[in-house]
Amino acid sequence: MTNAMLATSFVTNYRGRPFMEGLLDNRPLMILLGLAQLSTFAAAAGIMPELNEQMEIILEWPDKLSATLLTVLTADFIGSLAVEEISGRLFPLPTAAA
Repeated sequence: MTNAMLATSFVTNYRGRPFMEGLLDNRPLMILLGLAQLSTFAAAAGIMPELNEQMEIILEWPDKLSATLLTVLTADFIGSLAVEEISGRLFPLPTAAA
């Protein structure tokens, strides 16, 4: 869960321009963050038991709890992006005058 929240915070707070490449323009970084999120969701869902075994994750809880965890992770990701988008539109960052 910590991994998913860390990746979500990074995606939400990353500001590339004007000093660095934007997140959508930086394809390797986007792929890496996407893989991190997918691996977290796969581990939480128990889709790949050998991955969980390799990472020493033991999932011995009811399926309903697993579904709740996946719902919370998804809501956190979508909610964070939505709040960031709304905040950016309400309070735009000042840009340097050319």
